[in-house]
Amino acid sequence: MKFEKIIIKGIEISLMIFAIGSPFSISLAQIGFVSALVFWILRLIFIRDVKLKGTFIDIFLLIYIFGLFLSSIFSIKPIESLKANKNIWLFSMIYLIVNNVDLNFSKKLLKIILISATLSGVYGIFQSLTGIDIVRGRLNPYGRYFYGAWGGFGLHLTYGGYQMMIAIIFLAIMIYSLSSFNDIKIRVLIIFASIVNILSALASFSRAAWAGFLAGILALIGISLFTRKRIGFIVIGVFIVLILLFLIIPDIKNRFFLTLNPLKDLPRKEIWSGSLEMIKDHPVFGVGSGMFARHFENYKPDFKNLYGKVYGHPHNDFLAAYLRAGIIGFIGFIMIFVMFIIKMFKFYNKLLKEGFKLYSSLILGFVSSVIGFLVAGLGQNYFTDSENAMLLFFVFGISFVIYNKFIIIMNLKEEIKKNNTC
Repeated sequence: MKFEKIIIKGIEISLMIFAIGSPFSISLAQIGFVSALVFWILRLIFIRDVKLKGTFIDIFLLIYIFGLFLSSIFSIKPIESLKANKNIWLFSMIYLIVNNVDLNFSKKLLKIILISATLSGVYGIFQSLTGIDIVRGRLNPYGRYFYGAWGGFGLHLTYGGYQMMIAIIFLAIMIYSLSSFNDIKIRVLIIFASIVNILSALASFSRAAWAGFLAGILALIGISLFTRKRIGFIVIGVFIVLILLFLIIPDIKNRFFLTLNPLKDLPRKEIWSGSLEMIKDHPVFGVGSGMFARHFENYKPDFKNLYGKVYGHPHNDFLAAYLRAGIIGFIGFIMIFVMFIIKMFKFYNKLLKEGFKLYSSLILGFVSSVIGFLVAGLGQNYFTDSENAMLLFFVFGISFVIYNKFIIIMNLKEEIKKNNTC
């Protein structure tokens, strides 16, 4: 009995370490993640107290992984390409949470990661205003007054993608379920944290993260107008304020309009063009994981703005998925997100009708943040960026824990209603 408690406690503490470290440090996050996996394996071998649970995206995840391996086998360097798939172990985050976390502990983990991300947000805002990174030194300036914040990650793109997802989740909680918290101090903290995380996403000066954040807000507007018309107008108000920030602050405005002017942003445009040419030449199997740079050499000479530069990926999650996993894996990749969004949207409506205000807001935030992740992925490789991928799979895992718990409750209610009717 004592051994069982140690194993289960080990999983919980390890996941808490992950939640604390995830917004700041990939090293601390992976220490917690790997430790939790080790304890889970020990639980499966020695305790065997739970049956393995799956999710409704399993089949599509398997198709994507199958595509990765198939594409690697048919690549120009099969062994090297197979080794480049080493990050697929990150998918285990979903099943680690689903099989070891109950509803109460999932709330605790979510609370920890949101608090930790808010602290990271404060640090990011400080970096953007001062240009100082206590560990790495000076940051890159983006305009006359601000610097591109990167938090503890060392890359503003990664930081922006992370804070963007957290900001959308906070925004959903703040707008849709603030009244669920009786303590006025908690309400104030949620509002403060929402503002901090929104500003930190802006402070990253990552245009991909900005696009993802705007898409996430549009998702909140669309879903809320469809289901909660009055509150939908509040989201529109927040959206208008953000647009004004974009237009009023010169450095943000200049960075934003730089994106709209293709003459000033040729590198990404040319990388995407080269990637599409690659797909035309390798339509079935792609080129395999880790093979982009080798193949891109054959396309790069046509692009004068990329001369002398080395690119390891196409700066687009969708192009990267096709090139890494071929047509089979690409279909699996797309369907993972399609199924998640559709199923969770229906689940959100059920939660709303049953009066589960907080949980419906969380699911709305998760769905909108995933939509934001996908849109941000049009301009950057977030799906294969470990920090962002771990957060995505954490969001998936917590979503499935809530889904599994409440679907059982709702099914029981429906069954009772049927029996009473009979």
